[in-house]
Amino acid sequence: MRTEVVEVTRTIAAPSDTIYNIIADYRNRPSRTLPTRYFSGFVVEEGGFGEGTRIRYMLNAYGTSRFYQAVVEEPEPGRRLIEIDLVSGAYKTYTVDDRGLGGADVTLRMRVSSEPGWSGAIERLLIKRLLRKIFSEELTLLARSARRPAIQAPSISSAAFSLPAGSVHAWLDQGTRARLVEAP
Repeated sequence: MRTEVVEVTRTIAAPSDTIYNIIADYRNRPSRTLPTRYFSGFVVEEGGFGEGTRIRYMLNAYGTSRFYQAVVEEPEPGRRLIEIDLVSGAYKTYTVDDRGLGGADVTLRMRVSSEPGWSGAIERLLIKRLLRKIFSEELTLLARSARRPAIQAPSISSAAFSLPAGSVHAWLDQGTRARLVEAP
C-alpha cells in the first residue's frame, strides 16, 4: 500500500474559537459546511460535540457511494480535531491556527492509501483531486458560516417603522446580501 497526504489550507476572517466550535458541532455543522452533492445520510450516533462523537454518512462521487462511520477525537481541544473512519482506519484532521486580529488558518488533511502500480497511481490521482475539491468547498462553506452568526435578526415592528404602501426597499441582511422587501 502506498500512502499520501491531501491537504488544503485557507485563511478565514473569523475568530479561531468560532471556527473551531462550528467544526466540533456535529449536530449543526453538516447542514452548514458539508457540500451536499458529496455527502448524504449524515447521522450523529452518539455525542454531538467534539470528543467521543460517533457519526456515519455516505460519500458520493464518481457515480458511486461509500459508507463512512467515524469517531471523533480532540488531541488538542480548540485547535485540532480528528475523524477516524472505523471501516478503513483513514482519518481526516481539522486544524485551526489562530492568526490574531480575528482570523485563523484552517487546514483539512487526510491520508489516503492505494495499491501500488498503475491502477493505484490512477486511483491516487482521482482521490487526491476529489478530496482537494471537497475540502475547498467545505472550507468555503465554513468561512461563510463563521462570518454569519446563527441568530435571527430582530424584526422591526410596523408600529415603530412604516413604509408607504406598495414601495420596495432594499436592506442588508447580516451585511452579506441584499434582500428586497415589499411594504404592505
